[in-house]
Amino acid sequence: MKKLIVTHAQGTHPIKGSQAQGMLVQNRIFPELHFAEHGVKPTVVGPEQVDGRNTYKLSHTTADGSYTWSTNYDAETGLKVQQTRPTPAGIIETLRFDDYREINGVKYALKISSKTHNYQFPNYHYEQASTY
Repeated sequence: MKKLIVTHAQGTHPIKGSQAQGMLVQNRIFPELHFAEHGVKPTVVGPEQVDGRNTYKLSHTTADGSYTWSTNYDAETGLKVQQTRPTPAGIIETLRFDDYREINGVKYALKISSKTHNYQFPNYHYEQASTY
């Protein structure tokens, strides 16, 4: 069984089972590149509007079927626009990806925002980025 330890202002908390598996798969710079090796099963949900943009929504499920999240990709560019996932606390978190810039031939989202049903987290906006 996979187990993670998360530390934040409220203390240190273990994350186990399906939540740990989901976080291990998702928390990479381009997690989609690793879906096959982790047995993630994508399913096309269909077209959906996100902030006035035409997107295609995909649902992703871990190999054991215990964790599911969704991702919206821009219909024109193919870039990730939004991801919705359950948190370890059982709350649905929505991540928005914006301000894509090309760095060494690869486009990165330099602005990432996160919110739940009742809280808007501070935005992460990177003014400069480089690769090593």
